[in-house]
Amino acid sequence: MASFSSNSILQFDCDPYVENLGPKWTRWIDRLDQYFAANGVTDDARMKSALFFLGGEQLNEIHKTLDHIVIPGTVTSEYGKSKHRLTTYFSPKKNRVVEVYKFIEAKQTVNESIFQYITRLRMLGEFCGFTDLNQEIVTHVIQTCYSDKLRRQFLEKDEVTYDDLVKIGRLFDNVEDNAKIVEGKIEIKEEAVNKISKRPMQGNFNFNKKCFNCGRSWPHKDESCPAKGKPCNKCNKMNHFASVCRSIEHDYSQKTINQNKINQIINGSNNDKKEEHEKELICAVTSKNSRFPELEFLVNDEKIKLRIDTLAKPTLLPVISPPYAYGSSEPIKTVGRFKAKLKIFKKEIDTEFIVTCGKSGSLIGYPTCLQLGVDPIAQIVNSISIDHDDSEKLRNYYKDKFPKLFSGKIGELKDFEIDFYIDKSIKPLKLENDIIEEVENDPTSWLSETVKIPKKGTNEIRLCIDTTAVNKAILSEKYEMPTAEDFIYAANGMKFFSKADLNSAFEQFKLSKRCRYISRFRTHKGIFQYKRLFFGIKCAPEIFHKEIRKILEGIPCQFNASDDIMMMGKTLEEHNATVLAVFERLESKGLTVNIDKCVFCKTSITFFGLILSNNSISLNEQKTIALKNASAPRNASELDSFLGLSVYASRWIQNLASISKPLWDLTRNDAKFEWTTNHQSCFEQIKNGLIQAVSYFDCNWDTQVTVDAGPDGIGGVLTQSDPKDKSNVKIVIFVSRILTETEKKYSQIEKEGLSCVWVCERLELFLIGKIFDLIVDNKAISLIFKNPLCNPPARIQRWLLRLSPFQFNIIHRLGKGNIADFLSRHPNKKLTDEYEDDVEEFLKLTKV
Repeated sequence: MASFSSNSILQFDCDPYVENLGPKWTRWIDRLDQYFAANGVTDDARMKSALFFLGGEQLNEIHKTLDHIVIPGTVTSEYGKSKHRLTTYFSPKKNRVVEVYKFIEAKQTVNESIFQYITRLRMLGEFCGFTDLNQEIVTHVIQTCYSDKLRRQFLEKDEVTYDDLVKIGRLFDNVEDNAKIVEGKIEIKEEAVNKISKRPMQGNFNFNKKCFNCGRSWPHKDESCPAKGKPCNKCNKMNHFASVCRSIEHDYSQKTINQNKINQIINGSNNDKKEEHEKELICAVTSKNSRFPELEFLVNDEKIKLRIDTLAKPTLLPVISPPYAYGSSEPIKTVGRFKAKLKIFKKEIDTEFIVTCGKSGSLIGYPTCLQLGVDPIAQIVNSISIDHDDSEKLRNYYKDKFPKLFSGKIGELKDFEIDFYIDKSIKPLKLENDIIEEVENDPTSWLSETVKIPKKGTNEIRLCIDTTAVNKAILSEKYEMPTAEDFIYAANGMKFFSKADLNSAFEQFKLSKRCRYISRFRTHKGIFQYKRLFFGIKCAPEIFHKEIRKILEGIPCQFNASDDIMMMGKTLEEHNATVLAVFERLESKGLTVNIDKCVFCKTSITFFGLILSNNSISLNEQKTIALKNASAPRNASELDSFLGLSVYASRWIQNLASISKPLWDLTRNDAKFEWTTNHQSCFEQIKNGLIQAVSYFDCNWDTQVTVDAGPDGIGGVLTQSDPKDKSNVKIVIFVSRILTETEKKYSQIEKEGLSCVWVCERLELFLIGKIFDLIVDNKAISLIFKNPLCNPPARIQRWLLRLSPFQFNIIHRLGKGNIADFLSRHPNKKLTDEYEDDVEEFLKLTKV
């Protein structure tokens, strides 16, 4: 039964002063209906209770006042009645005159495509009551579209239909985008602004500022500058000291680098001065090792790069008096002025330029940027040097001045959508390879998040989607997977072996269009869906293996498990014939193989957890190396954990009770823990017995994975039990490793989560496509894994996404009965290099 959490859906804000309350209510109630559908909630009473529980107390109070609203006869459920009353309340009847006015006043914005504009007009025209909305949109777009060129294309046709409008508009947008690529991509460089020093402001705030002439605090107490009438020792000019002389380049200290640097354009001198409020200032904030952010403009169809100046009025632009550099008492020497057409993107204006002497580059002023639709604030402020007391005053000042801005609610930028300029000739790899496809802007009931998993030993990542909810809706394929016994039988007598690995195996299988919608996932570029079989679907291994077996049917001396295909032969000729037959069959079916992962013509090879040679088949030593390298117990608690594990060797060690008696004696409360050679001998005997107890993996047996995390390591044991006799249990593999220095600092619950992820991924060959029990001794981690609606720490949340391809039942078992406890306290140190920082590597690739 689904449980409701206030974290599942954000509480609805019933504030009557919030704009667009009606559409927001529609989106919220639709989201709630989707939540009910996803969790299988159909009970009317529960749905009504959830409506007011998740909606909040204010929503409940409003509903109590709506009994007067008439309910249609078609609405019979209590939830439906409450929903109808609230929808009527939050979505009042539209005023047709106002809606038509909004439609008529709509204009296409600078960065808005024709298709986006048409979509916006359709939303605006929904309540206008037009007889033919499509034709109204056609007429309005032709009248108000931004481009004159596009308007002429429409007017060339005798009659423009809605389909013509969309077709021509999309073609025009594509041509414009491609033209930008061919003619030269516009590149906007974002520059960071270094530390800004304190400046005076009106009101009660009085920050310190230095005088440009003497370098001391300004304003001067006696209203007289010490530098007045005194010559500079460096340039011999009057009215300033050498320490602030601007005629030379200063050797800035590290502290100065973090403060303002003003790029001044000064050549010649002019003693004509004006009052401060009459001066036109030119300035630009920059840093010692960077350039101004620049944009490429067309000035009378000639490409010129202009630096954005966020504080200048002129662009070297319209001024009445000579412009002054910021902080300078001398005007800039000008050569002349001219008028020209200035164009960027699709916007063009006529403006005046001022030509000056100097080598500081061309500037474009703040007002001109706004006229062209360019955001001039394209820099990042690193820090602001304000004292603690002043910071508190400023915080309160701004909070009082801008109450909506600092309301604490999540804002929404009005009438604006970000539009990146992308080189469309360079496609994402999976889009280029036809693995995924973009989804049109239609409603979707299934939407998953993405998770990126690093591929071990490479610089690549595997893009997966969180299929936790999706897997609940997909029925499993009933297909018997191959077992180790099947492989041993097929490999009997073989002397030569080759192995092929399919390239991105799952993605070579197409998905039917009828079911692609369930694979939809969200990215920063929109919503996409898979066109191929993808990693994480619970039935994917069965479907994949079944089809590969069908493809290779009839070819002798071959065996496949997952995406690995083993080709064998008793003689070299037989082996070669098998390899050729398999490759020909795969190629004829359109499949591809990863040549870098193929192994050819070996007399010994590892496959399916087994080591094959020309005269024997044995278990892979890696299955027992974790136990083999485990050190002796250091205290009674660790010894008790090891003896708990030794129970699994009782069938393979004769007289286990008598051999282990000296060890059991050390675990008594009154015994002193002293490890002797006799104890070491007993310990080694039991270890060897456990190693001998390791058996083959059988897909027909129930599977258990027991994990544990200690202070210095993590470990796991894969066991299987006979479904007909639960007491018949066998060990399949031991795994463990020490923790890195970073991982040792994790909290205990994070270490437990790490052990679950690492062990499952380490045993991926055995676990993918099979339901198993994941046994932990930490109650908190078991509760988190059982509750999909919980909100765990970000690191554990990422690990939950990494576990999404596995199908398991989480089981809590007390630590005393945890057979992996000993391995976590005595981890295998030889595995450290291979897996070191594996988790931290992953955390750098993804965020929640």
